[in-house]
Amino acid sequence: MSGPAITPSPGAAPGVADNARPGWLRGLFRQPRVGGPFRRLRLRLVVSNTIIAALILVIISFAIYAFEARVALDQVDSQLKTEAMGKAQHGLPEGDALAPGEPEAAYQASSPNLFSVIIGPSGNVIEDDDQVAAYGLPNIAAARPVLSGAQRAATVTVTHGAFEFRLYTAPVLEDGKVVGAVQSGMSLVAYAQHMRDLVSMLVILDTIIALLILASSVFLTDRALAPARAAFERQRQFAGGASHELRTPLAIVRSLAELLAGHTCAPPPAARLTLPALAGSAEAGQPGAGANPLEAPSAPEESQDEVAADARAIIEEVDYMTRLVSDLLLLARDERDERALDWRVVDMRAVAREVAARVEPLAAAQNVRLVFEEDRRSDAPATVWGDRDRLRELVLILLENAVRYTPSGGEARITVSVSHGWAPTGRHPTRRGGVKLMARDTGVGIAAADLPHVFEPFYRPSSEAMRRVSGARKGSAGLGLALAQWIVEAHGGSISVASVAGAGATFTVDLPREMERRGA
Repeated sequence: MSGPAITPSPGAAPGVADNARPGWLRGLFRQPRVGGPFRRLRLRLVVSNTIIAALILVIISFAIYAFEARVALDQVDSQLKTEAMGKAQHGLPEGDALAPGEPEAAYQASSPNLFSVIIGPSGNVIEDDDQVAAYGLPNIAAARPVLSGAQRAATVTVTHGAFEFRLYTAPVLEDGKVVGAVQSGMSLVAYAQHMRDLVSMLVILDTIIALLILASSVFLTDRALAPARAAFERQRQFAGGASHELRTPLAIVRSLAELLAGHTCAPPPAARLTLPALAGSAEAGQPGAGANPLEAPSAPEESQDEVAADARAIIEEVDYMTRLVSDLLLLARDERDERALDWRVVDMRAVAREVAARVEPLAAAQNVRLVFEEDRRSDAPATVWGDRDRLRELVLILLENAVRYTPSGGEARITVSVSHGWAPTGRHPTRRGGVKLMARDTGVGIAAADLPHVFEPFYRPSSEAMRRVSGARKGSAGLGLALAQWIVEAHGGSISVASVAGAGATFTVDLPREMERRGA
């Protein structure tokens, strides 16, 4: 609403939905709309985050596998130890060889069942009810240290063909002497199957988690880069708008300067009166004929007033550029920098009344009724802690916009009131109350498409009525509302706009009261 400038290209704002897919899924298929640096940065961030997360996931998976393998094997060993110690307590069976008779069913290596073999002191098999000899068991080499008394127990893993067995050997004691050993064992087929199932589960789980990590990396990277993209886009638009606004007056200044350099002023009136006489003397053959220093040059002569008008035009353009550069420097400052403002107690009613008196001639010239209204529903002073000059500039921007965008016969109104229990949306919320400033008009209003962008520097309105009015405003660079927002946020307040095209606009400014702002 502040004036002409550049319109953001369609779709330039990051995060705008381009189809019906969810946001995180959309991020997997589209590239950022900002140029190459952000695209490469986005790719690097996504890849590095995914790789690091995947490495952590692999390490965790290996740790889970190793822990589960150790726990499962300890359980097997515990079962074998219990079985072997129980058998060893019964001592050796009668006789020195395998008992005759019909044997039980042979042990199946594919089952998770336990088996036990009793071994004599010389390494001979005394009892093998489970018939594990077919698998090369028992393992006499593992039993010898126990039989000799060198070890109190022995645990080993042996392989026979395609099967692995876990064996635990315990001594059989009589009167404190080793008279034999019990070797209990278990096929590790079930254990191996359990570990394979665990690996399969970890692979599936890791794949799912990796995909989720990839999707979340894209989503979080886009979220993290969104402010940087928006700032980059604003900076690009800002630089383009500033270049455009500065280029035009510079071209005008150059053109006027060239014209001024080529001006040849006409001689003063007294000098003009002597020209006929001098011409007559030349015809009479008097000395100096043909060398008249006042003879008019071939270039067209300009009046002193025209030269002065050109010089004044140059001064006006230079003043415009000075104001523009000053506004740009202000916008470039951090509004949170307390040193950017001259802080003092400011009466907003007095400021609004003063500015309304200044804008009154402009309103009268456009046949617009200007009303200054004081809301006296509260006796509290409408004082804020801030910079009087900047707050005066804020009110001036709002009132000038209200008057300039209101057609003849309309009305612009400025209202100052004190509110209680208010908390602004700015960076410095207050605790008990604030000062509310409202600027309303019955002008052309703001189109719905323009409302989200009215506070952007150099924004060009999309509606024809707005362009027609804003285009007629001389000296406007489209920075007014951007400056207004900067001033409001620097004072810890908030500014908002409500409007309907053709029905006027209402700008609302909420500022913390002086006691609240100073105590914040």
